[in-house]
Amino acid sequence: MTDHVAADGSNNVAITADIQDMAGLQALMASPTLEAAAQEESHGVLPPMTAYIEK
Repeated sequence: MTDHVAADGSNNVAITADIQDMAGLQALMASPTLEAAAQEESHGVLPPMTAYIEK
């Protein structure tokens, strides 16, 4: 996993990761568990989140 920060100094960030279970990740993003939502909140993640895939 690699973290990326915005060059303009804003608080936008991105991560790059090799995902083995894309369907599982999409399901988690569509309907996060309480635990996942709590982890996102503890890290300062604000919705909406956008996922991009390499083609």
